[in-house]
Amino acid sequence: MAEAAESGAEAVAVTFEPHPVSFFKGVAPETFRLQTPDGRDAVLTALGLSRVDRLTFDERLTAMSPGAFVDLLVSRNPAIVGVHVGGDFRFGRARAGDTAMLSALGAGHGFTVTVHEAVNHLNETISSSRVRGALRASDMELVAALLGRAYAIAGEIASGHGRGRTLGVPTLNLYPLGHLLPAHGVYVATIVSQTQAISAVANLGVRPTFADDPRISLEAHALEEFVAFEGPVEVQLHAYLRPEQRFADTDALRAQIGIDIASAAAWHTAHPGS
Repeated sequence: MAEAAESGAEAVAVTFEPHPVSFFKGVAPETFRLQTPDGRDAVLTALGLSRVDRLTFDERLTAMSPGAFVDLLVSRNPAIVGVHVGGDFRFGRARAGDTAMLSALGAGHGFTVTVHEAVNHLNETISSSRVRGALRASDMELVAALLGRAYAIAGEIASGHGRGRTLGVPTLNLYPLGHLLPAHGVYVATIVSQTQAISAVANLGVRPTFADDPRISLEAHALEEFVAFEGPVEVQLHAYLRPEQRFADTDALRAQIGIDIASAAAWHTAHPGS
């Protein structure tokens, strides 16, 4: 972004849709994607990028020679002055192009290539595979360290079944789709709207005590007073408290919710500003 600002150019991220893993292996997005495409683009633009250029990943793209791929990149971004990639970047048919070839092709088109080394955390490379492993293990502290931000589920608030209000713990409800989720269970959370951040506790799962809706939902209960709001929200998940479980009756559920609320409140007290 600094290079773009100095040269008066746009800072653009180039991505592929559908994801190559889905294209080649037919794998469902919710088994491996860390974000939906829209969620990823929102994070990138919030970081300061001007826009995201999504290339359609299809038979035509996979058949392109490295030179044809670079021609496509330049045709879609004619003012290109520099390209930034990781050291393992490959492109073109059968992954024939590498960073050295990209630099040579770039010179012909008038743009430079900067190759970035992998970034490490605790002496291990940060990678999407490592983030997925931490997410599947519900190690939200490690997920946040690898991402550089709290893991969040975003979306529009949806109508629930109203049971939280009946139990004295009203919630806002999201129905996350299209990306990998951590294990079902109860989490320390923060509800983030356009105007405020609200300490919360959240349950991710299918509400087995009631078993009346097969959809995975995220139900977040605010731990502090807040100003009413509308529109999209994100719920950040900071720490895993316990697995989702089925209770014998609503009294047992209500008692456990009280314990969960106290645990989440204690976490927020110990981590102010999180």
